[in-house]
This record gives sequence, structure tokens and C-alpha cells, in this order.
Amino acid sequence: MKEKLLKNRKLIDIFIIILVGFLIGIPLLSKSLDVYIDDGVQHIARAYGTLESIKKDGVFPNIISSFANNFGYINSVFNNRFPDILLAITNLVFKNPIASFKLLEVITLFISGITMYCLVKEISENRNIGILAAGIYMMLPYHLTEIYVRNAFSEHLALAILPITFLGLYSLKNNERKHYLFPISLALMFMCDRSLSWIVFGISIIYLLVNIKEIKNNKILSKVILSFAFILILTACIWLPYFETTIGEDYKINNVTNEEIQGFSRQTISIRKLFVTAQKENYVFEVGPLLIAMFALTPMAFVKLKNEYKKDYITYLIFCILGFICATSIFSINIFARIFIKLQFPWRILTLANFFLTIVCAINMGAIVGNLKLKDSLILLVVSMAYIICLSGHIQNTENLTDIKNIELGNISGKVDEISAGINKAEYLPTKAYYNKFYIATRIQEMCVLEGKALIENENKNKNGSEYSAKVKTFEEQTKFELPYIYYPGYVVKEDGITLESIETENGFLGFVLGANDDAKIEVTYQKTNLEQIANIISIISVIAFVIYAVGVNKEENSK
Repeated sequence: MKEKLLKNRKLIDIFIIILVGFLIGIPLLSKSLDVYIDDGVQHIARAYGTLESIKKDGVFPNIISSFANNFGYINSVFNNRFPDILLAITNLVFKNPIASFKLLEVITLFISGITMYCLVKEISENRNIGILAAGIYMMLPYHLTEIYVRNAFSEHLALAILPITFLGLYSLKNNERKHYLFPISLALMFMCDRSLSWIVFGISIIYLLVNIKEIKNNKILSKVILSFAFILILTACIWLPYFETTIGEDYKINNVTNEEIQGFSRQTISIRKLFVTAQKENYVFEVGPLLIAMFALTPMAFVKLKNEYKKDYITYLIFCILGFICATSIFSINIFARIFIKLQFPWRILTLANFFLTIVCAINMGAIVGNLKLKDSLILLVVSMAYIICLSGHIQNTENLTDIKNIELGNISGKVDEISAGINKAEYLPTKAYYNKFYIATRIQEMCVLEGKALIENENKNKNGSEYSAKVKTFEEQTKFELPYIYYPGYVVKEDGITLESIETENGFLGFVLGANDDAKIEVTYQKTNLEQIANIISIISVIAFVIYAVGVNKEENSK
């Protein structure tokens, strides 16, 4: 019997992780769970809008034409496209945006446990410590806040990928075959949550510098260089369109005011919140008594660790402590506010602090107990689960959860601090349009003459807003027009089949200039720019090359 269990131990471990994840995910089964709170409504709305655009245009859109009062709002160039794609595909299969969102949250929770298990099992060389780490990671109060309170699916997805990034880093440093996991997972993280990914990118460089003696080996150094080269080309479909869109153009996302910086600085949390959560508070930032007790064992555990593990352990410990310091009022965030403001809130650094805390605490228990058994890990997880049940009062429910299609998606009414489903605060608008939202709210769905005189006839903007045509007669040498589209690169304006130069008007809309012409047909469509198409091809080719490389590495290692 024992031999059979040992043979199937990997399956047993995965079953335990999925069981723990299922128990934690039970509240997601409730129909009254309010998934629209915070980021939830944005994710579900963008995925729904993306799916509708795919159905109408047949391709994954950069612009969701129906958003921003049917003037079009950019999506994937600034935003995290991978979560939207996953949600859109799942919604296509299940025909239910809310159920699709919940399903992906549960699956992502399972994945986060499994990936953490793989990482800590590799570091500690102990499956039971891996099981403990997986359970702790899934049950972190802040992790559950991501799911049940903030509904931050993109960040939750990044947390599930994060352990694989560090498993790849660990293998890279030790010249093991799993090193290829580092570039592919970090590239995937960039598609999920760019702001967190930049911090992980920086931490990865620091980790490799700490282990500079190991990577000085020519074989390892070449793999490090190759890994970063892969990250660069794998993410070409992200950064090339981003730079093309922002260079030479002015968007709100690039213009941070002093008031916003000061507001960001005030969002650090008090140290008290790491230890206790008041009942009236929505977000749970606390670590929990079990992890505090495990962390307190650090000095004793460090003494018992093997020397070859101490360097990595200290590195994780320092990253953990620095993460908590940066998220709390201890840290003078004003100094680095312009760097970290893309995080939106300083306390988002807790995602990384808790990640490293999980590794440290699991290793602590393994070192203290000496020979940690499976039953020991399960007992600790039961105790941890009993505690998080006490925090379930922070989960918000509602009896009035409507279907996302019944909500006004991407609506702009003209209010300064308005938050709308699908576009949040509309921070990806051109700056001219952002500070003139009343114009968007009151503008008609027709082409306007800004300068000169012209007659516009037979206007036709199709139902989903992706195509437009009209007949135009101009009466002056230079006539300036404004089309019913917010300005983003990629729109193609044609006069009798000849492409015209597009401009951004003083209102942040798409415009063009015509000379004297008795009768011209104007047509507008949205196409991906040449650079974006090249970037997509680069990324696709690099993925194929990467798969060939990974398969080759595995074959080489197996032959050895």
C-alpha cells in the first residue's frame, strides 16, 4: 500500500492542492457574490466588449468600438490583453460572463497552488514542504482579497505565474534544464499585469547579481543573456505597439499630476493592518497569526539550514522584508512615487511580499521539524483554513447582481472623476479628450467641419462603429474635418480609395484635412499599424523558436 502511494505521490499532491483550492473557492459558487466590486466589473466588461468586437469584426480588437459613447476606446495596447482573451474565450464557450469570470478565478487559484508547490518542492527537495507552501499561498488573506474583494483577476493570474518565474530563475542559476521557464513565464506575466511584472523583472536582475559567482560560468551566462533576449522578443507584441502609440502622442496615462503623486503616497498602509483587520475595512492586508508564528522561527530555522541553501533563503527573506516595508508607512514612498505610481496603490507590493513570505515560512517549518510529514503539513493547513473562515465576513454579497450586458459599458457622462464599466477612469484617452469629457458626452455621431466650409451627405457609421463612410463636398482650399472617433493610431482614412494623413484634433478626436474637391467619398476603418503587425509576427516566430529551444534542452538533458 505504501509503495502504491509513493508511486502515485505526485497525483496525490495535486489532488490535495485542488481540494484545498476547492474549499477556499466555495464562496465563488454563491449567486449573490458581488463580482462587480472594484476591478471585477472592469474585467468582465472589457471581456464582454472584446467578445462582441470579435464577433462583429472577426479579429481580436485593439479598439472596442462601442466603448466611450460609441466613439471607440483603446483596449489591448495599454491594457493587459491576456486576461481579456481568456475571459472572452471562456465567455464564448459558457455564454455567461459572470460564471466565466468565477470559473477562471477558481482555475487560477488551483494553478497558483500547483506552481508554488513546484517551486518550493524544487528549492527544499521535499514534497511535504511544497504542499505546505501551496496551501499557505492559496490561503493568504491578501491573496483571497484579490479574489473576493478586489476581483483583480489580472493580478491574481500574475500571482499564479509568479512561482514559475522564480523556478526558472532558480534553475537558471543552478544551470538546470528548467531555466527556460523564466523567460516564458515572465513574458506571460507582462501580458497579465505590466506594473507588477516590471518589479519582478527588476527583482530577477537583483537575484542574478546576488548569484553572480554562479552565473559567471560561460554556459550559464549565455543562458542568462538568451533568456533576457527571449523576454524582449516574446513581448514585442506589447512594447512595440505601446511605444508607437505613445511616442509623439499625448495620452492621459503618460501625464501624472502632482495631486495624483501625492494621493499615491498617501495610500501606504499602517503597520497595524498587517496584524489585524477591523470589521468595517473591506481590504484584508493582514498576514495572519499562523504565518507570523512561522516567520518568528526564522533565526532558529536559519541555523538548521544546509549551507548551500542559506544564500537563496537570505535573498528571499530580504525581498520579503523590503516588500512589506515598501507597502507600509515606514517607507517614504514620496521619493519613488513617480516610479511606483503605475502600481496605482503602494500596497500592491504586498503581492510580492506575501509570495516571498510563503517560501520563507514553509522552509522554516521544514527546517524546524526536520522531517516534515504530510500529516504535519495538512494539520497546519487545517489550522490556517480555520482562521481564514473567520475573515469571510469581508466578502461582499448582493441580491441585485445584473447581467453585464444590461450595464452601460464604456459610458462617459462628462463627470471629472467618473468611473465607468470597461474603461474605469478613462485613463487611456488622449489627454485633450480626457480633460474635455463633456465634449465626448454631448458630441453627435457625425463628422464635423472644424475649419472651412463643406457639405457632408450620406453618412453611414455601421452598428458596431468599426466602419464609416460619407460623401463630402468642400468649398475652400483647406477644410479640416473631425470624425466620430477618438484619436488612436491605426485608423485609416481614405478619400476615393487614397489614404489620407490622419491628425488628432483639438478635442482629441480623429481628423483629416481636404483640399478643394467637388465630390469625394470618405471611408474610415481601423487596422493594426504596420509596426504592430510586424511585432505580432516577431512574437509568434519567437514563441515557435522558444518551443524548439525548450524541446532541444529537454532532449539534451535526457540524453545525458
